Amino acid sequence: MNTDNNLFDEDGNLKSQLQHDLYHVPPFEENNFTLERFLIPSDVGDKFTDLQGLWTFFGYNVGGEGNLFVSRRRALVALFQSYLVPTNDSQKDYLASFGKPVSDKRLKRISSYWETQLRDKTHMNRMKRAVQEWEKDRKWFMKYLANIKNKDEFELVSGFDDSSRELQYKPEWLI
Repeated sequence: MNTDNNLFDEDGNLKSQLQHDLYHVPPFEENNFTLERFLIPSDVGDKFTDLQGLWTFFGYNVGGEGNLFVSRRRALVALFQSYLVPTNDSQKDYLASFGKPVSDKRLKRISSYWETQLRDKTHMNRMKRAVQEWEKDRKWFMKYLANIKNKDEFELVSGFDDSSRELQYKPEWLI
């Protein structure tokens, strides 16, 4: 028996929006958001030359082997709102291409990932579930960012890193 239909509405949001609920992701607020700081592992090696390496690090996986939408959405929020700290020099350009956390450049990079995946995989029958999940996640993410997504160039964080913040090695929802 699948009880998910009783917990979530048609957009994948919990019917109970209690703050203590681990699954709740509140809408983005321009003046009230949390920044995290992650050391991006070097053991991923050459995989960081392709977009999926960073997404996988945050736990964003779709399709048959993918995560539940709640985990994917937490991964999206973390990717958007986190400092990406490189382990080595070979990662610097790649991670810099994402821009600063909570910026128009970061949003465009995330959107570009979906555009590429949907363009390249929409007509592949074996990717049908993944395509559906990308489309739902993209719709949810744009709704989550409704307050800022239509601004022209926005950058709500001043730097690429903030060493005063605790450095995390793995997203807590993956532990």
